[in-house]
Amino acid sequence: NRRRQYRGNDLFNYEEKYPEDPTYEELGPNARVWRAYLDESTIFDADMVNESIDCVDVLLVFAGLFSAVVSTFVVQTSEYLQVDFTEVSASLLYEVALLQRAFIDGKTTSDHIPSSPDPATLMPQVSSLTISVNALWYASLVTSLSTALVAVLVKQ
Repeated sequence: NRRRQYRGNDLFNYEEKYPEDPTYEELGPNARVWRAYLDESTIFDADMVNESIDCVDVLLVFAGLFSAVVSTFVVQTSEYLQVDFTEVSASLLYEVALLQRAFIDGKTTSDHIPSSPDPATLMPQVSSLTISVNALWYASLVTSLSTALVAVLVKQ
């Protein structure tokens, strides 16, 4: 039996941990150098995996918190991209009031009453800066959620 049982306390004392190889078998498949290499690489790989798991945990927490914060900004700034329904309602109510006055006065509606506003004029006049900022918020949110999804998949 070439292998001795290791009983020492020093993990780095390779002469005691691994028995000396027979002459001319120092580079054979079961040589001391390969056993030491396998043990060291196993320790290194285990440490690397544990550090990666810790890093993924931190990334997952950060991505979740960042997504929560960005989603509040998205909700607040996306209101600037929508039609102002109070303005639309006020415009339509004004038109109804003019039609009622014209009907009471017996006038024709085509002469004195303006037509309904063009829907294109009711659309919000959004600056390119607002559109760019919202596009960046949405891109940031998608990136953050994608990162969180990848982190969950990696962790499993």
